[in-house]
Amino acid sequence: MLMLKKSTKNTRNKKVVEKSKGNKNIENLLKKQTAVILGIMDEKLEKQSSAILGIMDEKLEKQSSAILGIMDEKLEKQSSAILGIMDKRFKESDKKLLKLEDTTNKKFEAVDRRFDATDQKILKLEDTMNKRFEESEAKADQRFDRIMTNLDLILKRVTDTDDEIEFIKLDINRIKAVVKEKLGVNLM
Repeated sequence: MLMLKKSTKNTRNKKVVEKSKGNKNIENLLKKQTAVILGIMDEKLEKQSSAILGIMDEKLEKQSSAILGIMDEKLEKQSSAILGIMDKRFKESDKKLLKLEDTTNKKFEAVDRRFDATDQKILKLEDTMNKRFEESEAKADQRFDRIMTNLDLILKRVTDTDDEIEFIKLDINRIKAVVKEKLGVNLM
């Protein structure tokens, strides 16, 4: 009977030793898993941030160059058309003036009226050109506002991701506290 008590006591001691080895194994495993999870989260956050910033830079560059290209093209076309019309009309006016130099004051008054009409057309063209330029400027402002809105949304997403990471860190700290409280293991 004394032998039976000793063997039972030895068995209990072995179980206690095995439990403490198991706790150390769990503690080591939890440390490794925590390090791996934090490493993966840092890598993903870094990749996502750099990818988002790269995409934002690329899109902004493309949109800016496209807008400037369109505006330059339209202004060039409008300027060429106006200069062509003006050159044509001035050539016509010059021919008429050469023919009318020897004529009476009545013919000079007729030429003056034609110049007034030409001036009015030029003023109308200037007004039209100014209106088109203002419309182009308004469209560019709208596009810029949309770009800024998109940038604000992207920044909000990045900020939300940072907040989520903070919540995950708090959850990990809580898990550490529970493991320490329940298992008596202090996780780093």
